[in-house]
Amino acid sequence: MRRENELRILPVGPENRAACLGLRTAPGQEGFVESVEDCLREAQGYGAWRPVALLRGEEVVGFAMYGLFPEEGSAGRVWLDRLLIDQKRQRLRDLPRLAANRLRRLFYRSARMLQKL
Repeated sequence: MRRENELRILPVGPENRAACLGLRTAPGQEGFVESVEDCLREAQGYGAWRPVALLRGEEVVGFAMYGLFPEEGSAGRVWLDRLLIDQKRQRLRDLPRLAANRLRRLFYRSARMLQKL
């Protein structure tokens, strides 16, 4: 049984793409992160980028994009490139912390995977 406050990370795909494209920054934050549309276009052109949807319950509340670069350094590199919490959800003070913690765990697993390549 899924808890309503649990934050999940899923790859952007047909089932959540429209919701991700509907995410917006709060007024005054526009220059800090590219639009989701720009990120998805960039990810399509360069396979190292991994765009993901951040879901709380069944609602898409944010977007992130990270990169896997196995050729960099002795163990490869995982890089968080974009993080966007929808303007309507930014008032949920725990959401950025939850997102950072979940992404950190994902990056750790990704880094371990890179070491096995």
